[in-house]
Amino acid sequence: MSSRTATPSQVEGRKVHSPRITQVEPLLDIHDVAARLNITVRHVRRLVTERRIPYLKLGNLLRFHPAEIDAWVQGLAVCTVIPAVASSDAPAQPWERARRHPARP
Repeated sequence: MSSRTATPSQVEGRKVHSPRITQVEPLLDIHDVAARLNITVRHVRRLVTERRIPYLKLGNLLRFHPAEIDAWVQGLAVCTVIPAVASSDAPAQPWERARRHPARP
């Protein structure tokens, strides 16, 4: 009688298909993230405490996935809007609306 241990690809006689990872980016530590974002380590720690930045907690170590940090930075980008050419009917600024149209009695 031979004892057979299950391989990672087989569980209870069934094959388990796991996605193949071709290349894994190394995780960043807090100093790498601070340098990458051009901010202080203290600020990164504050972002982690406020849960405003994606991070991994491995025991007592903080690690950051580079792709998640890049996506997080892209999500913070503020889009600029080019104002349309103002027509003579529409007020150019919101506060001009009050001057052109006095309040009704």
